[in-house]
Amino acid sequence: MGNLELHLIKGTQIVLRGDDLIIGHIRIETLEIKKVPEILQRMQVSFQQNVSVPKAADAGQGKKESNTSDNKVEQYFIRDPDRYYIEICNCDILTA
Repeated sequence: MGNLELHLIKGTQIVLRGDDLIIGHIRIETLEIKKVPEILQRMQVSFQQNVSVPKAADAGQGKKESNTSDNKVEQYFIRDPDRYYIEICNCDILTA
């Protein structure tokens, strides 16, 4: 993870049950978002794709009118063994 550390501490599980994707989670951004579903399928990892953020704002416009492959936000959610969500996305286009 580069110059970051992720500490996973075993303790009382406080994750909510169910499949709601609007929940606290860890986000990992990638520039290779198109490869994510194939990799997860190959590794036999179950995932959900979120479609609630369909497009990024046009640079300098603050509008969400265009929807090209260059500005479409793609989000994939997986769950770790304790059922916490991990998001893999190209969310950096929202802040470009």
